[in-house]
Amino acid sequence: MGTEMNVYSKLQKVRVDLAAIPMKKSGLNKFQGYSYYELSDFMPIAQKLFLDQRLCSVLDFGDKEKAALHIVDCDKPESVISFCSPVADATVKGASPIQIVGSAQSYLTRYLWLQALQLTEHDTVDAQPPTDRDTPKKTPTDYAETLKSAKTAQELASAWQKVPTHVKPDHAALKDVLKAKLTPKTSDTTDWPNLITNADSMESLTAIYKSMSPEQQQQYNVDVDFRSSELQGG
Repeated sequence: MGTEMNVYSKLQKVRVDLAAIPMKKSGLNKFQGYSYYELSDFMPIAQKLFLDQRLCSVLDFGDKEKAALHIVDCDKPESVISFCSPVADATVKGASPIQIVGSAQSYLTRYLWLQALQLTEHDTVDAQPPTDRDTPKKTPTDYAETLKSAKTAQELASAWQKVPTHVKPDHAALKDVLKAKLTPKTSDTTDWPNLITNADSMESLTAIYKSMSPEQQQQYNVDVDFRSSELQGG
């Protein structure tokens, strides 16, 4: 008689079986040039494997600080493996509060499943130049000084992208003041944030992006990348 499988051996069996199944990364980030797994690429297969191993998954967004994916052994419900992730801000200009919540939960769901199933994904940290990876973490004060040192609107936009999401609210007013001061006065009155938010396809988003000046592309790169990920279901 074989050894009875516990929740850990069942999950490992699912990982091994899933790794043996060819899967295509259907998500594509055209602006950063990499493919990624969408939930629809692996969830139907993973759920079937979970059923075969008598495992059940439970998502938990009840904690404002973190989200969790619990893997429960149906044969022994008291046996649970939990995977957790900090809750990050998914704010994008023009989105309603419920859209922001939905976007955050979609991102967290995908990342928690990637962690649980140990699926290989594009590593945005290792893809950075060594000088960026090895730079010591900055304090909120350091970010303020970096913003103040910007000499042009383009430099300010670049510095703002490097400010962590949880620090941004503390420096939003400073950024707006500096932006108004450093942005050259032009006749361009295009509402780029609104156009980006309302783009209904990757083709229209790409056309909007290409119609911007290099400075504007740098300024709105974060918004474009976020909308691109939404349109692709990332």
